[in-house]
Amino acid sequence: MSITGNRRISLSMAFIAAARRYWGEVFPSARSEMSQMRSRASEIPDPLLRGLALLTRDAKWDNLEGAAAFAAFVPREHLGTVARLLVGLQGIYDYADTLIEQVGGSRPESARRLHAAMLAALDPDARHLDYYEHQECSEDGGYLTSLVDGCRAAVARLPSYQLLARAVLEQGRRIVDYQSYINLDPDQGYPKFVRWAGAETPPGADLRWWETGAAC
Repeated sequence: MSITGNRRISLSMAFIAAARRYWGEVFPSARSEMSQMRSRASEIPDPLLRGLALLTRDAKWDNLEGAAAFAAFVPREHLGTVARLLVGLQGIYDYADTLIEQVGGSRPESARRLHAAMLAALDPDARHLDYYEHQECSEDGGYLTSLVDGCRAAVARLPSYQLLARAVLEQGRRIVDYQSYINLDPDQGYPKFVRWAGAETPPGADLRWWETGAAC
């Protein structure tokens, strides 16, 4: 059999193994976390925030399941933990993104502060911020903080996280920066976003600025 044939067989077997781990172990953990997320969202005191949180959870469930899928490639003993972490992080991102899409909510400072919850979720030593500082509504009953704390609890159970924390936080920072710059100067062609994405492009990477920006 050719090398190409062997590679195809190996890839097929790896895919089958990953699919088995996903449906057998990752998916149940992800669905449990998603169910808890919806339950917490339904208890938000502010009716507007409650509606947006429930809308986000129900309309973007596929984002949550898709994020959890990456847990299928980690060691079996950490599958559930990583699945819950990824669902929580995606939930924070989706919820923050929904809030800044509302009328008057797309200010750069608002986007930065809301998405800063992702950085807090990945850094157990960071203090909680007023994530709603630039929002008109803020009475979420601790919903966003609970998502952050859930991620931190998962991070604390990962034995090698500290070896990766710096790189993980750097990538998280890029997400926050992206969400901030993409809301600046839309009528002028996003000049600040273009400059930022260009500066973030690694030398010799053969990437255009918009490719770097999209990757963030």
